[in-house]
Amino acid sequence: MNDESSINKVVYVHAHLTEFSSDYLGEVDSEALYDHLTEVVRELNEEHYQVVSVTPITSGRGSVGVGGFSYTSGLVVVAKQIAEI
Repeated sequence: MNDESSINKVVYVHAHLTEFSSDYLGEVDSEALYDHLTEVVRELNEEHYQVVSVTPITSGRGSVGVGGFSYTSGLVVVAKQIAEI
């Protein structure tokens, strides 16, 4: 069932890196990302939104045939408004 009268909300959750330099990108601080995502979900629930999806945003560096790497630069949270109880 597609309810077009519902209101959607999209929230970007930024992933913080543990280190950064021109040679080394660092690692995603997964604990901070988890904490931030948990807070966003809590706030959405308080505003009567239900999370529909959480999608990672992947970034990277390199070129075809040379290799490279990718990392999660953030998350996109999509939620829909639910009726207040």
